Amino acid sequence: MTDFLESTLTAELLPLSGGVQSDEEEMGLTYTELSDFGILRNVHKLGPWSTYLLLLRNPTTLTSSV
Repeated sequence: MTDFLESTLTAELLPLSGGVQSDEEEMGLTYTELSDFGILRNVHKLGPWSTYLLLLRNPTTLTSSV
């Protein structure tokens, strides 16, 4: 059970190759970054274009507290 709980998260978006798969690597985003996008979109009510412009001006927004 411990192995299951501590295993790498994977959505199996691509066929498994090499034995280890990480959905964060496949998406190119971490869960923290996805959460930050959600906060910008849902809490701050930014649309896709406004979110893009904000991140274009300040790319560290995703790495800092939103």
